[in-house]
Amino acid sequence: MKPRELEAYRKLLEDVISSLGREEIAIGETSEADGKLQVSLIKGHHAYHAEMPLAAFAERRQVKAALNALLVKLNKIIEQERADTIRRVA
Repeated sequence: MKPRELEAYRKLLEDVISSLGREEIAIGETSEADGKLQVSLIKGHHAYHAEMPLAAFAERRQVKAALNALLVKLNKIIEQERADTIRRVA
C-alpha cells in the first residue's frame, strides 16, 4: 500500500474519532498487511494495537462501528490496568 493511501485511512480514522467526541484518542502508526489495516490507538500512556479489515472502510458507517468496537476494547484494557494498580497499592 502506498504512503498516500495509508495517510488517507489515517485521516478517515481521525475524522471518525473526532465525530465520536473522542479527541483524547490519537492514531499512532498505521500499516497494511494481509488485507487489514494495522493501527495503534493511543490514550495517554496506553497504546492498543489492532487490525481492521480494509473491507470495513467501504462505508463511513462501517468504519465508525469497527473503530467504536476497538475503543471499547481499549477502555476495558485501561480499566483493567487501573484495577490491577489499585489492588497492588492497597
